[in-house]
Amino acid sequence: MSNLVHIEAKNFNDVEQLYVLPINEYFIIYSPLKAITALTDKTAVSYLYDYLIKKQENQAKKKAIDTILNALQESTRELPGEPAGNPDPYFLGLIPTRACNGACHYCDFEHVGRRNKKMSYKMAIAAIDWMASRMKQLNKKKLEVHFFGGEPLYAPDVVSVAVHYARMIADQYDLLPYFEVSTNGLVSDKITRFVTDHINAVVLSLDGPEDIQNRQRPMRNKQDSFEPAVRFARAVSESNTELYLRACISNVSVRRMPEITDWFCRTFRPSIINFENLKSNKGSRDAGLLEPDPYMFAEQFLRSLQIADKYNVTVLNSSFASEKPQFSSCPVGKDTLIVTPEGEINSCYLLPNRWEERGLDLSVGKMKAGGMHISQEKIAGLRDLVKKKPRCTSCFCKWICAGGCHVDVTYPGSPVVYDNYCRQTRILGIIDMMRKIDQPGILEVFLGDEQQLRKFSMQRSDKLTDWSNHES
Repeated sequence: MSNLVHIEAKNFNDVEQLYVLPINEYFIIYSPLKAITALTDKTAVSYLYDYLIKKQENQAKKKAIDTILNALQESTRELPGEPAGNPDPYFLGLIPTRACNGACHYCDFEHVGRRNKKMSYKMAIAAIDWMASRMKQLNKKKLEVHFFGGEPLYAPDVVSVAVHYARMIADQYDLLPYFEVSTNGLVSDKITRFVTDHINAVVLSLDGPEDIQNRQRPMRNKQDSFEPAVRFARAVSESNTELYLRACISNVSVRRMPEITDWFCRTFRPSIINFENLKSNKGSRDAGLLEPDPYMFAEQFLRSLQIADKYNVTVLNSSFASEKPQFSSCPVGKDTLIVTPEGEINSCYLLPNRWEERGLDLSVGKMKAGGMHISQEKIAGLRDLVKKKPRCTSCFCKWICAGGCHVDVTYPGSPVVYDNYCRQTRILGIIDMMRKIDQPGILEVFLGDEQQLRKFSMQRSDKLTDWSNHES
């Protein structure tokens, strides 16, 4: 029996999930499900295509690809695990309020009609009770609670009650409590002390130095947000709470990403810097803030990575935040339960009107009679939804980026052609690979060739099965 037959018998999807990526005069052979990344030449790819796709046996040629074939055969990595049965929540999300003291030009998280609505203590406690019980049933070790907004610390009493109660119930269930809050940091010293004393990780939205921060993220009272946000960041960085800095990158700030990275690293020593693209809307356009050019973003992202390396700080983008294959890179499809102040339970923290406009229903239950009532049917539907992304079918990012946001990027009926998010993600994927195999010179040449860069970013299929089409 040949190696080819053995590989196919072991996993039918091996060949379908094998990708070939042209990089200058080289090629990357990539298998995310087998954790294989190999830099090679056109001759080796041709041999591989003939052997695996055309089924042409040639022992002399086969020696050129034996290393890759052996790696495919020996790797035990498989498809990512699929949740099944009763909910297995990624985490419990609580939205204490949709209100916010910020007035960011690009933000559409706040709902004016729900601004004064605040989650009741009873609701927060009931949600935590359910989550702790579920984690114990599933033999998990951690009780993980994330706080979203609006601005969650705009309702600090709700956060405080939830944290202290969760610590108590976690002790009863022998679970490790873990708390993460996403915030703008525009809070009092008293609230800051609570955060540094009781919260494990803070995701702080800070877009950059003073001129960028104040332009993109003004406060609701028209005051500047830079000084209070920096004061909060310094306090967290000097505590035992992990600091993750999230910067929204616009056309105004994209060329300054390396500068922002250096300032972040020197000043705050964060664990992670997360650079995300601005999503253009009416508010941002009125303020002259647009989406950054995807190619410029990718180039500046690489410069930022190189700077952060010197400080041992991780720089990431949500499209390549995971090392492991996954069906979804966002909470949707991961059984995530996010409770709103009104008692709705959703898998997404965006406002419902955002996903309803896409024809999506991301609700999974409601808080009723002092408890969580989850629809198993809706949970199953979302597990299935995240596997249906026609745009991603032939893209090498399929298992890592996993389609990005299911509301903004790969919603049902979304265009099959790549948008700017996809093009940028594909280039970031190459940057990630070339850094891992330590080929900075080849990467610099690739990024410097604009024609090749654009052609690659829009290539419809990266599959080895379609390689001959690119060569014809």
